[in-house]
Amino acid sequence: EHLDSRRLPRELFSMAMEQPDPLPLGKCEQCHKTFDGTRFALWYDFTKKRRSCEHLVCGPCRGSMSSWQKPLCPNSRCQKRFFSIHEALCPDTASTEDFFLFINYTWTGRITKEELAAWYMTNFYMESDDAMATVNGKWHLWDVPKNRSFLQLGWFRSQDQGDLDKEEFKAVQPFLAEFFSRSLAAAAAAPAKLAAQAEVDVPAGAKASVKPPSEVGGSALPGGLAGCSSGGLAESAEPGGKGIKRPRSQVADDFADEMLRRVEQKTLSDSKELQLQLSNHDDKGRSWFDFFDRDKNGELEKDELTTALLKTFL
Repeated sequence: EHLDSRRLPRELFSMAMEQPDPLPLGKCEQCHKTFDGTRFALWYDFTKKRRSCEHLVCGPCRGSMSSWQKPLCPNSRCQKRFFSIHEALCPDTASTEDFFLFINYTWTGRITKEELAAWYMTNFYMESDDAMATVNGKWHLWDVPKNRSFLQLGWFRSQDQGDLDKEEFKAVQPFLAEFFSRSLAAAAAAPAKLAAQAEVDVPAGAKASVKPPSEVGGSALPGGLAGCSSGGLAESAEPGGKGIKRPRSQVADDFADEMLRRVEQKTLSDSKELQLQLSNHDDKGRSWFDFFDRDKNGELEKDELTTALLKTFL
């Protein structure tokens, strides 16, 4: 299905300019490693596009989880049964019909704010409050009031139902697609930007004055070691002893700082949540145990226990 710009309200076309900043990608629900761009969903019935829950896993975990004797969602608060694991649908490639069903994991036929917020939180590093604020900020553009006489059971329907039908969702998918694409592009560019910060911009004059290792005190050691062994520190490449400049991109710095800040916030939040699960007297910490029992064999192996302690207390 394609969107016809003549049928959409004018304000919808300004939404691309009001997108939230790109976010770091989220983590696999099983191994808790950051997604590399490919995510897999847990399906109850893939042919009908019915998901078991909102949670996502990575490719390596998909392989191991496919052989589980008890295929349950690894999220300790979910534990929904699944029957297959297939690649998660993307808003920029999936049809409106399929992506509507993908977001509507509760199978109600109408998408709620909570389901849209869950899409943000499972695909990206995003706290629930931030996700809901993003959804609420655009909801008045998406949830269009409609007058309808009766439902199938004869009940009157309110103008503002508080959820989205398939027609209303046509305006939402382009917004999600734009945000998804920008975040993927930012995640792909992040390593290159961070690497560029570490590159040394050596002036042409300084490069000409550098001698090969064999000419430094007759040493055959590598340049760095030969310089140290020749009796003292190497001279500065710039007059005044200021050293070689290392230019830094302010944009890359801000992006890296923001990523680290969000990761630290998410890690601290996860740690507090895990400590609460461990000290839960109602189930005697069973949810905490199940969360880290990756192979679901009823025991915590050495590596599982190590991971559990690190993520809970550090």
